Amino acid sequence: MQKRRSAYAIVGLFISKMVCSKMKKQVLFFLIILFALLLPNACISTGELAPTPIPATHALQILQTHTPTPVIYPVYGDDILLSPDGTKKAVWDAYTGRTFYIIDANEIVMWSVTYDTKKFSDVFQLVEASYNPFYWSKDEKFLYYTCFHGQEIDSSGKFYGNEFIDGCGVFRLNVETGETTDILPEIAPGYGYYAFSISPDEKYLVYTYQNETPVQIKLLDLSTREERVLLTADENILETGRYGWSPQEDQLVFMTLKISEDEKRLYSIFILDLDIQETKLLVKDLDTRIRFVSWDKKGIISYRPDMQDFMWQLNTETEIFSVVTMTPP
Repeated sequence: MQKRRSAYAIVGLFISKMVCSKMKKQVLFFLIILFALLLPNACISTGELAPTPIPATHALQILQTHTPTPVIYPVYGDDILLSPDGTKKAVWDAYTGRTFYIIDANEIVMWSVTYDTKKFSDVFQLVEASYNPFYWSKDEKFLYYTCFHGQEIDSSGKFYGNEFIDGCGVFRLNVETGETTDILPEIAPGYGYYAFSISPDEKYLVYTYQNETPVQIKLLDLSTREERVLLTADENILETGRYGWSPQEDQLVFMTLKISEDEKRLYSIFILDLDIQETKLLVKDLDTRIRFVSWDKKGIISYRPDMQDFMWQLNTETEIFSVVTMTPP
């Protein structure tokens, strides 16, 4: 394009000299005007293609992409959840995105799911709301995901902020058909949140709705949709969560929260026997919030503090709770 403009400039200069020497000023003026009109038109074809606009994804639609070539999508700090064999992945923006994508091994988008920010009100938009995938089934047929409405909106009705929050609903996407199922219904903004965990055999979901008083730990059968109450906590326990399953899936470890009179948050760790539905206190009034990592066959439960890079281990036999390493796995 730059070369064409230079050539036209030289030709224009040449014509102007010729005309100035042999023609009247009126003819010169006419040719200069004509040249000015032709120059922009001659530069339209530059060999460059304008980018094709990306159509907006409609909220709450499940869309199958039939594009025969890989789809290039914007990446701004994406989180990625790989399927068990690594042939598929769920990708979503950890900070600003309201859409997550299911992408196959050829980098082709199979499905996309977008949160409708106006689902509760046309006036009040949930500008920070998003869907977040958290679990692939072992056969890769299902992807489980949750939603969040925003840090300030997803707060407890019992105290300032939140503690054991895993999401405001649980949903399941059939990756083969695109069908979605509500496992736990979405809680309206401002009305609390859930803590939850899927059992290793994928048959059950344990959960707590934190706005209840007293809070209850419930077990939901994912096949029959039947549920039963495993535990009703004391009223001084504000929340339960941070669930972990034993290797035999016959026990459940969980944490509780209570707030003292001086506003100090205290955490305790319990084990619940699922067969006889009895609980045992292992750690009382810990002043650090920790997250369940694993439970091995030797009865060792590993935890990691939310804001620190070291591991704590709890021996379920000796009930010794100690720091074991400064390097997280």
